[in-house]
Amino acid sequence: GLAAEVQPASWPLVVGPSGAGVGSQLLLAGLSASWTTQVQWLRGGRVIATGSTYVVRPADAGAKISARVTATRGGRTVVVTSPEVAIAKIKAKVSVKVAKKSVKAGHKVKATITVKAPGLKKPGGKAKVTLTKGGKTIATRTVKVTKRGKATVKLPLGKAAGRYKVKVAYQGTSRVAKATKSLKVTAK
Repeated sequence: GLAAEVQPASWPLVVGPSGAGVGSQLLLAGLSASWTTQVQWLRGGRVIATGSTYVVRPADAGAKISARVTATRGGRTVVVTSPEVAIAKIKAKVSVKVAKKSVKAGHKVKATITVKAPGLKKPGGKAKVTLTKGGKTIATRTVKVTKRGKATVKLPLGKAAGRYKVKVAYQGTSRVAKATKSLKVTAK
């Protein structure tokens, strides 16, 4: 009977688009119409929603989602939890601006970094900022990105005139993916 009709290894199965991310819709496959079902969506083993479908939210980014199905038929009740589905991290958008694009050699260049993660108000994390000239590293700093998604850093330019590159490598968080951005600065 019952064991042959309900196979926990393959039923239910959470399905959604490949690389499901924020805004993706998840649903269950393999539910039998002959059973009355109640569905609870889980993140980290905790119930986050109920219903036959679930739309991924920013709080789910980088986490794993599963579904617990309680199926009832003819006085019998079976509870089965689906395998987890990994949810993609939110893609970060990094921008970097300098106070002045032309600075005197030997002085410091001030860079302001902005990190945005669509749907997430507080991206947080850290960014590694590197100043190079001709492929040679002049200075490196790691800065904390504030809850507003901002960071400011001052980097010392070399004594030689010419073009320098400011590269920002945002290191990401458990919910936000890594990203990079760079720009050029001229020393006179």
